[in-house]
Amino acid sequence: MKKIALAMLSVASAPAMAADADLIKKLDPAWKSMEARVTRLVGKPGQRTLLDMAFAQVAVDACSGLAINAKAYDEAFTRLNTGKTKDAGEHRRFEQALMTDFGVYTGLVVAESFLDKPGFCQSVENIKTKKGGPTQFWATKK
Repeated sequence: MKKIALAMLSVASAPAMAADADLIKKLDPAWKSMEARVTRLVGKPGQRTLLDMAFAQVAVDACSGLAINAKAYDEAFTRLNTGKTKDAGEHRRFEQALMTDFGVYTGLVVAESFLDKPGFCQSVENIKTKKGGPTQFWATKK
């Protein structure tokens, strides 16, 4: 499973990250649990989208030069939330589960970003020019 930790570790210096890598590794069970939980809720593509949205939000909060692309965010939540339920009560429960899972993903990304903020922001810089993933949810600050 590709995680935020892998992106962070790939850009950080090895000596500085050795202790942090051990800490990050302790989050693996939470990542695996969430991946399974969210995949059951919205499928594999939806799971990736929700994680990308959480990463994008944390990056905006932690690193400079980015803003959330509100339109892309709204469209993604609408896609995730469309056609999954049959009645109003079921729809409300689905929305609550979706928002809870988004919050947990955001919390996991925040935890990893705090372990090495410079490394995290460097990983953000490294992916800013790539298409798809979290970049679809960013707008450059003016």
